[in-house]
Amino acid sequence: MPKRYRYKGRHRRPTPRPTVKAVARPAVILATAAAASFAVLTPAQAHTGDHTVRAGDTLSELAASHGTSWQTIHGNNRNTIGSDPNALRIGQVLTIGAGSSGGSGLGSSSSASSTYIVRAGDTLSTIAARRGTTWQQLHALNRDVIGANPNILRVGQRLALNGPAAQTPADILSRFSEVAASRGAARTSGQDAKSIARTMVANRGWSSSEFSCLDNLWTRESNWNPTADNPTSSAYGIPQALPGSKMATAGADWRTNPATQINWGLGYIADRYGNPCGAWSHFQAHNWY
Repeated sequence: MPKRYRYKGRHRRPTPRPTVKAVARPAVILATAAAASFAVLTPAQAHTGDHTVRAGDTLSELAASHGTSWQTIHGNNRNTIGSDPNALRIGQVLTIGAGSSGGSGLGSSSSASSTYIVRAGDTLSTIAARRGTTWQQLHALNRDVIGANPNILRVGQRLALNGPAAQTPADILSRFSEVAASRGAARTSGQDAKSIARTMVANRGWSSSEFSCLDNLWTRESNWNPTADNPTSSAYGIPQALPGSKMATAGADWRTNPATQINWGLGYIADRYGNPCGAWSHFQAHNWY
């Protein structure tokens, strides 16, 4: 019987692959988009000093938008991030500015950034909540950048966060009241009233299409005449309040001041129909609103 020879196969020992060490470059993308979709910060998350990491965030971008350096943010959040500044994870909460530990943070609000770069998922409301202001103030401050519609932001827009104090609704009403009083109701044209209304509509966050609906509605009702008086129903003024004395809740000068009438009329429309286009639709269907 022939001998059987057993051959032992030779196996190559696996060659270890060279280890490539990652270089910490803060400009690289730190959070992958596959892990989560772009999210909007809730009011509970979006308070001064904290930022929740989202897809696409980098330390460099966060530093630029908060007026500090990526090294400072990394140093203040080393326990959260770890030693690698490129290893951010979506959902991590970083302390930036207020509440930062150590002398290298943004110890006071005076050093806060004066600008913010819009990113995916941002709204004026969420930005305002993070900065301790209102979306109306941000919109007024950045109207030349954003445009008339505060709901339309574009990624990459640079918004101013501080500057001259933005006008509040009360400021606008007061300014137009002074103008109307100086001219007198008899000399206040419908075009003047429309200008007042256009500003107030934008200040409420309504779009230009809402003003178009309002224009249609009040042109039919009073042709924007602040002294329009319906003798058969006692409806009065630009919004044709019924009775006209209802507008006294907006100001004692309700009989002659178009700004007071418009302010009351917009409040009535918002409470009853939600917006001017809702009121205009009701008017078209029922011939009253």
